[in-house]
Amino acid sequence: MNHSFNLNVASLLLCLVAMSGGKSVASEPRIPRVISCSEGSVIINQVSPAETYELTTAAAFTLTVNGTTENAIGIENGNSTKVTSQTYYVFGGTGGLTFARNKGSSGQAICTNSKYGETTPGFEARF
Repeated sequence: MNHSFNLNVASLLLCLVAMSGGKSVASEPRIPRVISCSEGSVIINQVSPAETYELTTAAAFTLTVNGTTENAIGIENGNSTKVTSQTYYVFGGTGGLTFARNKGSSGQAICTNSKYGETTPGFEARF
């Protein structure tokens, strides 16, 4: 996925929310506020109300890792939510929750809690 496209969509979404008076027309995406483990942590902050079009809900976020904050876009479709910034992403679905670093087409997991695999030591998600 093209990361600059994601960030442009996040900026566009923020502008649309500002023009609409910031009114939420959908439920907020299901994603924790903080994910942490022995490998690192991320603070996830939703900065716009969620908007829904057909079965997809989207909102603008920021991801803060080691004191650095990046704009991100969050998309919820069905049972999964993915919040993506230039450097990191958070993915939550029926199989678990992952905080990872973007690395080409495949990410490098930092913290993960999976029903089908291993959980990173010290994993915690706070809503």
